Amino acid sequence: MIAQQALDDPQARRLMTIPGAGTVVALTVLASIGTIARFPTVSVA
Repeated sequence: MIAQQALDDPQARRLMTIPGAGTVVALTVLASIGTIARFPTVSVA
């Protein structure tokens, strides 16, 4: 169930390309920071 939710989310799938980041890590990051698009550039974060 959680794995399917992560696979259905493009942002989670992108986070899972980081070595060591699986479904739980990707969904935890998304839950913690919200929408990644709210950060216009890396330097603003």
